[in-house]
This record gives sequence, C-alpha cells and structure tokens, in this order.
Amino acid sequence: MVRRGHSFGFGPDQLTLPCAPMTASRARPGRVRLAAGLALALSGAALLAVLIQDHSSALPLGLFNEGAREYRWLSHACLAALLLATGTFAVELARGRVLALGSLLRRIGVSLLMLEAIVFAVDRYVSHSPTARIGGPYFERANAAGEFVFLRRAHAGSAYGFRQAEPSPLEPSGKRLLFLGDSYTEGSGRGLACNYPNVVERELRERLDPSLEVMNAGVGGYGPREEAKLLRLLDDDGVRFDAIVVSVFLENDVTDDLPGTDRRVIAGMNERVPHSAFLRAFHPLNSRAFRYAVVLWRLGTLSGDERNAAHREDAACLETPEPFPDPLPKHLRAYVPRRVAGSRRVLANPRGMDELIGALRDMEAQAKSHGVPLVVVLFPDRILADRELRAAFPADVAESDAPRRVHDAVLEALAGLPVIDTLPLLEQLPRAYRESDTHLSDAGNVAAGEFVAARLAELLPQLAESSAARSAR
Repeated sequence: MVRRGHSFGFGPDQLTLPCAPMTASRARPGRVRLAAGLALALSGAALLAVLIQDHSSALPLGLFNEGAREYRWLSHACLAALLLATGTFAVELARGRVLALGSLLRRIGVSLLMLEAIVFAVDRYVSHSPTARIGGPYFERANAAGEFVFLRRAHAGSAYGFRQAEPSPLEPSGKRLLFLGDSYTEGSGRGLACNYPNVVERELRERLDPSLEVMNAGVGGYGPREEAKLLRLLDDDGVRFDAIVVSVFLENDVTDDLPGTDRRVIAGMNERVPHSAFLRAFHPLNSRAFRYAVVLWRLGTLSGDERNAAHREDAACLETPEPFPDPLPKHLRAYVPRRVAGSRRVLANPRGMDELIGALRDMEAQAKSHGVPLVVVLFPDRILADRELRAAFPADVAESDAPRRVHDAVLEALAGLPVIDTLPLLEQLPRAYRESDTHLSDAGNVAAGEFVAARLAELLPQLAESSAARSAR
C-alpha cells in the first residue's frame, strides 16, 4: 500500500500518485539534478550531433542533393532549440531547482522519444518486408558483408523486384550478362521490349548466342556504391553470370553517393543517412519520426508532372520520337540547373568523384574474383547531349562546361577498363529523351541498346579470351 504524498522517480521529472502531485518547488535537489543531468546529457549529445553533421567537414558534400536550403533552415531551428534546452537544463543542474521551461522541455522530449520508438518498431516491418503493402516501393536486405541493400518490392517476376516478367534461375541455362545500374538500366521504356537492356539481349542473341540472356538488376535510385553492394548480395544468394555490364548515368551518379553517408530504407523509401552511428542516433533530423514526416510531406506536394516523370508502364513501344516540350515542365526547368550545379560541386570537391570511381573499382575487383569481365557503359548528362534542351536555358546553365568536364574526368579515371561511351550516339540522335524528364525515350532506348550491343559483340569475345589466357597461366 502506498501512503499519500509518497513519490516515485519516473518520466521527465518525477511522477507522483494523483492523490498527492509533487510540485516543482517540493522536488528534492538531488532528484532535480539527476533529471536535469540526464536531460542535459541527451540534449548535449543532440547539440553535438547537429554541430558535427551540419557545421563541420564530417559530411563534405552534405546529406542531400536536393532540398539543401530547406534542410539548412530546419537544422538552424534544431540548433536554436537545443541551445535553449541545454542552457535550461544546465541552470537546473547548477541550482538544483526545477524550472517551468525545463519541465516542459523534458515532457516534450519524452513524448518525442516515445513517438520515435513507435515509429521505429513500425518501420522494422514496413522497410524490411519484400511484400508489405504499406509505405513506399522499397525494402532492404543485408548482404554477408553487413551492408544494407535497398530493392524494389518483390513481385511475380522477381524476388528482388527487378523489372522482368519471369523469375531468373540462379544458374542460367546459357550465357548470362548481369546489368547493374539505376533507373536508366531498370528502364524508362514503356514496355520491356523497348527497354535498353532488353534491346541488348535481343541484339546479342542474333549476333553471338541464341541462348544468351540478360538479367536486368537495375534499381531506380541507385548510385554505384549501391550497385557494388547488390553485386555482393547476388553472389551471396548464388546468382551466376558470365559478364557484368555497369551503366553509369553521369547526370547524378557522381553525386548519388555522398562521402560519409549511406542509403537506408525508411518508410519504404530510399533515404540518405550519415554513416556515423552517433549522428544517426542523436541528430533530430535523422530520426525515423522526422523522416516519416518528410515522406508524407513529399507525397502530399508532388505535382502531376513529377508523378508522371519516368513513369514505368507495360505498354507498346512508341516508335516515333517524343516531341520536345514547349514550354518545359516546371520540375524539369528546376531540375536541370540543380544537376549542373551538382557537377560544379563535384569538380570543386573531388571526393564525390572518388566515391564513384572507388565503387566501380570495387565492382571490377568482384568481377575479377569471379573470373568474369566487367564493362562500363557511360550515359551523359542530358544537357550535354541534347541541343534543344540547352537552347531552353540561359547561358550560365546551357554553356556550363561542368557536365563535359565531369564526363571527361570519369573517362580518364576509368582508363584500363573497357568503356562504352554513348555520348557520340546521343548527341547526334534527335529527340532521344522522354518529353517529361531526362530519361531516354523508347526511341532513345532502342538506339542505345543497339549501339551498346554492337560494341559488346566486339568486346565480350576478346575479354573472354583474355580471361581464359590469364587463368591458364
């Protein structure tokens, strides 16, 4: 039996029985200092995380490619709130007396921690289930190296969510090419028949081997580092292949893998988070609750053009080139300058380029360990290849040399690897892109597939002979 007036230490300050609530003035100094000390430690850790993540060189290229301005305002608001909380708790600790503001801040903090625990528990299902019907289109798995790999939700054609109609066996019946890449590889064609890797498969069956197959392991949203992780996951699962073709889209692959960050699935969406466990745990803007709020806000503010951009369909191929949009969609007019600015940023800070090249060398090493060749296919920034698009922008965007310099720098860095550069094709091909975005149109996909297949038909037999010769030594 509990007597009236007896109190229990619980919650942000102290929780007492309803019959005798304890006021701030009656709280014992020792208990006040304990509560204030714990709150001060938590707010201090969060304050340190904000300073490290947003006001130091820990993340040299930041955490986001887009929305950086809005993120900066939120970070400043977090910094101000944490300075206020830390100062308040420090005063309580020194005086041994509860302040009304400190009591309110602790109650808010405990409520946020409880919300985070609930959201974290829900997200364990939403973001780890390949068949969940809630949340976004992605789930994640860990490979044997402990790296998290995000994938599309599973469907009847693929347990990995790859864009294919029929499941692929682990062991192919004939030769198999594994295609790795982002949405350019996953496919912007309206149907599989006019998707770039499928066109390559059709062409190579005629040129090299009727039984040859292409496994399209492209995943929208990937950067080269994600492709390297996926390659390890497929090897863990026992998927076999005879050559690897990595498609690099220079418009965003040089900025997708920012130094000091990783991609994780939150709310079924691929989200960039700091690699540091300390920053993930204590920075308020890295919390699951905040990321869920951001996802809901994004879904609620998407325009019709953005929802239709690079929309995946299962329709007949459009044989004629798509018309050039006039006027440009609002999101495309905003997107292209951001990407040009991203190229400038990479040139100013080469660590972004280092991430790209490092990931490609990682895949090269994996390919060598399997005794199979690796070929890189380069797709240029659209504004570099599309004259009509350049004409629609002012000189600071249209005449920027940054996309060309990034293209040339990547080619130089990949010296020694077999590379197929599609720029000479696409800059001569009118209307190679979709009307609404920077992905290839059906006509562009077919032309690129035929071009890449012709080069692979020359390269693969030579690479196979070289590999066999090395093995024989």
